[in-house]
Amino acid sequence: MNNRALLISLLVVALVFDCSGIVFLVLFLKQSNKVQKLQKERTVMAANMSALRNTSNNQQAFGLENQNFVSKLDGMLSSYTVAAPLLLDGSKALTLLVYLHGMRATSLEPFIEPKRAPIVQTLQGHYPGIIVLAPSYRANCSWANPSAIADIDQNVHELMMRYPVAKIVLMGTSMGGCSSLAYSYLAADDIKEKITGVVSSEGCGDFAELYRKTSSRLVQAGMVEGLGATPEAAPALYQERSINTNLNRVRAGTRFALISASEDTIIPPFLQKELEQKLQSNNLPTSLISVPEKHGVPPAAYYLQGLQFVLAGQ
Repeated sequence: MNNRALLISLLVVALVFDCSGIVFLVLFLKQSNKVQKLQKERTVMAANMSALRNTSNNQQAFGLENQNFVSKLDGMLSSYTVAAPLLLDGSKALTLLVYLHGMRATSLEPFIEPKRAPIVQTLQGHYPGIIVLAPSYRANCSWANPSAIADIDQNVHELMMRYPVAKIVLMGTSMGGCSSLAYSYLAADDIKEKITGVVSSEGCGDFAELYRKTSSRLVQAGMVEGLGATPEAAPALYQERSINTNLNRVRAGTRFALISASEDTIIPPFLQKELEQKLQSNNLPTSLISVPEKHGVPPAAYYLQGLQFVLAGQ
């Protein structure tokens, strides 16, 4: 009887240790995954910084500021990149351009891409008085989730305290193009009232449709990672980020420039055409700019063309 009781006791102890081991293993794997993601983000950022330093034609290399901040939402440490105006004439009507990067990229994207003539260099060459803010907005796969929106709000508010911002223009590519469209109506009220235009490159106005129509499993996986579920599992979350069904929340008179890559299979061009029709039917001035390119960051001249359209008459 004693031997049986001892055996049972040993089995119980073994079971407890097995359960503890499983829990420890799960926690260890989760933590390892977080560390690996952080290491990848640091590697990408380091490579981008190296590219930025080695770009002899990029005058922005001397005027960039990488600012760390603690999110008011949950205390997470993050950062954003700023290019101050090249010219300050004492004007109290400055324009803040908020650029949202693509998936798996960083806030340095507009300062180093495209390599021959980066976006910010080209834009500030024509508009030396604009301020450029490039948020990290929850690293590389946020897809305008609530945490990303909160961080962008915080970053924009900080810049509004530093500069007399009268107008805000949103810009972005791929995931950033989609997120800039969503942010045009998800932004805090005091920010939204200053948004006068959006330049969306390779964007989409319906997140659920993009999930279904993209040829990229990486995009699908990224959307699930950022939004926490598929569109079937969280339809309300996807719909809230889809400007096609939220046009009544967009500030009246907001101008939209849609850059559409004609050979894109990742975010197909018919999605931008569909969005153009939606925006125009709601009396929102819209220009569709077709680019003979595949998916990626197109030449900066197209972003300049978009910026000129959204700033026209302002």
